Amino acid sequence: MDTPAQVQPVGRDDIAAAADRIADHLRPTPILVVDAGRLAEPGLTLKLDQLQPTGAFKVRGAISLLTGVAVPAAGVVAA
Repeated sequence: MDTPAQVQPVGRDDIAAAADRIADHLRPTPILVVDAGRLAEPGLTLKLDQLQPTGAFKVRGAISLLTGVAVPAAGVVAA
């Protein structure tokens, strides 16, 4: 059985670097602030990534990974 990889903490610099890597590959999506009343103070903030061409936020992680590592000459297939 394989041992799990050690998890590294993610800092602000890591997040900023990932945002820079993916910026040219994704369309901007709106942020919606919802007044959730007593359920969430000061409100609930939603990032509407279902408006990406893929219909999901998962494209952010995939592009971040693929732009941050060496891609094999054979390429990458995702389904």
